Amino acid sequence: MPLNNAQSLSLATTLRLLEERCDQMQRLLVGAEHAGVLLRTVRDIPADTRSALVDQLAAVRAEIAHLAARFQLAIAPRSARQALAALLATGWQDLEDERPDKLRRYGPVDPAVIPALDASVSQLIWHIQTMQALLAGDRQPEPPQ
Repeated sequence: MPLNNAQSLSLATTLRLLEERCDQMQRLLVGAEHAGVLLRTVRDIPADTRSALVDQLAAVRAEIAHLAARFQLAIAPRSARQALAALLATGWQDLEDERPDKLRRYGPVDPAVIPALDASVSQLIWHIQTMQALLAGDRQPEPPQ
């Protein structure tokens, strides 16, 4: 008995998310170390364990392919524009929570740091808004004062 539409959609959605997580795991297992300003990913998994994990990851991908074929799950195109728009929106939202007024929920904010912190957060938000405008083909916002 085949899956009904809701069941098929549920399975496909879960497998797409798992496939995306497999991509992330692959980067962590075989990608280069990443060194950002505040985040550094180190390759701290022993080579023999890493090799076994890569093999298991390949098995997971094969099982995803098997299920997709078995239940005739359709490939879903992923819009880079929509994914980037979502990342930018959540980035903006997260930054709004770092404004001095919002940080007071963790205790008093030193008045001496408020101007610099607010200006830097505003600058980051402006960059995100500029990227959103570029993505949408709109006019770029004015820089913060």
